Amino acid sequence: MVKNIKWIWWVVGLMVVAIAGIVWMQVNWIRENIKVVEDQFDTEVYSALNNVINEIENREGGFDMIPEELRGVIDADSTLHIENLESILSTTELDNISDQNISFRQLRALLEKQVLERTVNSNLENRPITDLIDLENLDNSIKHHLRKRGIKTDYHYGVFSNRESNFVIMDGNFIVFPDLDAEATLTEYNLRLLDSPYASDLFRTSSGALGKLIIEFPTRSRFILKRIISNIILSVLFIAITLFSFLYTVITIFRQKHLSEMKTDFINNMTHEFKTPIATISLAVDSMQSPAIQKSPEKINRFAKIIREENKRMLMQVEKVLQMALLDNKSFKMSVSEVDMHQLLRQAKKHTELQINQREGKVKLSLNATRHILLADENHISNIIHNLLDNANKYTEQSPYIEISSRSDNNGIYITIKDNGIGMSKEQVHHIFEKFYRVPTGNVHDVKGFGLGLSYVKAITDAHKGDISVKSALGKGSEFTLYFPFENNFSLKNN
Repeated sequence: MVKNIKWIWWVVGLMVVAIAGIVWMQVNWIRENIKVVEDQFDTEVYSALNNVINEIENREGGFDMIPEELRGVIDADSTLHIENLESILSTTELDNISDQNISFRQLRALLEKQVLERTVNSNLENRPITDLIDLENLDNSIKHHLRKRGIKTDYHYGVFSNRESNFVIMDGNFIVFPDLDAEATLTEYNLRLLDSPYASDLFRTSSGALGKLIIEFPTRSRFILKRIISNIILSVLFIAITLFSFLYTVITIFRQKHLSEMKTDFINNMTHEFKTPIATISLAVDSMQSPAIQKSPEKINRFAKIIREENKRMLMQVEKVLQMALLDNKSFKMSVSEVDMHQLLRQAKKHTELQINQREGKVKLSLNATRHILLADENHISNIIHNLLDNANKYTEQSPYIEISSRSDNNGIYITIKDNGIGMSKEQVHHIFEKFYRVPTGNVHDVKGFGLGLSYVKAITDAHKGDISVKSALGKGSEFTLYFPFENNFSLKNN
């Protein structure tokens, strides 16, 4: 048994390690997935931001600022006109053109680059950034490129001017300085926007950019979570299923182990219960065969009475085991009739008093139920009452004092049996209706049984659609309350 317990704990330990490893891997996978989605989000935002800046610079700061003498070469769509190239080359000095065999493509690239650089440097540096931006175009461009990349979440944006060292455009509106109200409103966004990592230079010149376009997403975390929430839910669900299966398996293993121990204890108790009457019967039979006993009819009758009593005792034990087996197989039959519960309790009291009086105890009967006729199986109801009274007597160290009472309401009748016995702990109360379970008896060493009595009481009560409750404390006795409804549908077969 000890070896088996060690193996069970080894298996449980390995399962714990495996479950912990799976949970750790799932957590790491979720973290990596979140990081990948965050990186993808950042990449998409930066790509949208750069496209917006390119559109604004090309639309607002490009072709319109090329001098008149260069527009014959480069149109608004950056098309180079070959027929005008010779006249432009004769009037425009181009840097870094020393090779007479330079290709047209290279020449075009140099021409475009230098013309645009000179144009931007000479025309942008002295102009305010607000003159270069159309608010509607900026707002539409940001919205278009973000939605194009699937970024459909709240955002704030602003154009920061390096010259004014502050924002000049905020969410589609110009910020005019000095304006105390505007500055107060601006301060709320300043902290968030300036801390935003999504920023890019706007209108770059040789001496530096005129400003920055900055975007801030107040619901970024929520948006990222929405993208991966299904994966997280599935991961958590699978982890929960795995943990539940693991815990259920462990509980089942220990429950089966506990059941096996109780069955072993049951077999030992049954062997003991049968061994004593068998030994007594065997001794009585041997005595009756003695010639001296055969000459005395009185002694023969006494030994025959012993054999009859012991045989009756064994039959009762066998019947109890068979009844529980039939209950488990749902093939148990009941004989239902009208039962006077008060009459049944009076008979149970009279029968129990014979044993209680021998221990100088007392049984008190209080019949308070106004309605006490019940549709039930009288034999089985009587059995469970006697069973509870027998336990109240057996599990009491001193002189027993047992109270039997009844009360009723419109729905059913309540039968309460209270004793001054050894009592039970909360843990023991939790298990007393399990088959083969026996409460430790402490100093009470003469208590015998199979651990089937209370499980039988519970089964019969349930069959009558009733209920049983227990109040108990160690050293303070126990109180069992049976409830039976006046109208019920039996769950077991009737004759």
